[in-house]
Amino acid sequence: MVELLLVFFVGGMLSLAFTLGIFSTVSVSLVGICLTMLLTAVALCLFMERFYYYRLNKIKEELALD
Repeated sequence: MVELLLVFFVGGMLSLAFTLGIFSTVSVSLVGICLTMLLTAVALCLFMERFYYYRLNKIKEELALD
């Protein structure tokens, strides 16, 4: 969970810096947008992995109780 928040925070700060005009050229803004999409995809993959293992452990616990 911590790495998920870290990815969102660092990615958000980097993409905000790229997109909002610290670097004001169009190509760098496109890099910022692509970086935002990439880091969002990484964060979603981390979240889905955590959710998968959470559900898998819940199912194992339910089967062990039966």
